[in-house]
Amino acid sequence: MKFESYTCNQYFPFVFSTINKKDNGWQTCFLQATLNSLSESYNPTWQSKHFFGRSEQVHTYTFTDRTIDLSFIIFADSMRQLQNVYERVLWLAQQCYPDYSNENRLASGPVIAMRLGDLFQYKAGFIRSLSYDWNFLGPGGKW
Repeated sequence: MKFESYTCNQYFPFVFSTINKKDNGWQTCFLQATLNSLSESYNPTWQSKHFFGRSEQVHTYTFTDRTIDLSFIIFADSMRQLQNVYERVLWLAQQCYPDYSNENRLASGPVIAMRLGDLFQYKAGFIRSLSYDWNFLGPGGKW
């Protein structure tokens, strides 16, 4: 991928990149963050069918749904970095919205690649849910 060379200089790369943007354009969002939690779940789906004359059902594998949930804190050391954090969080939120064609019809949903150190190296997927809290160090936080 084009953006792999950009993450080689980071000790712990934490990057989101677009995959299917219009005009083959791609965008990359590097985050300077610490992880609070990371969990992964797998949910296989099976189709059940009952045949006449059989006492049990026959199960056929359909697909597996994989979900990665993570919580992290993005930090900034200066006012300029805080502006960059704000822009990157908004960029990440924009990846929850689809692209539209020239006729204002839904063209495609956003597909992104995530790199989280060596654990997840450019795993393609989509953002199912995104929420953020602007309170730094609790209510009335320090900016």
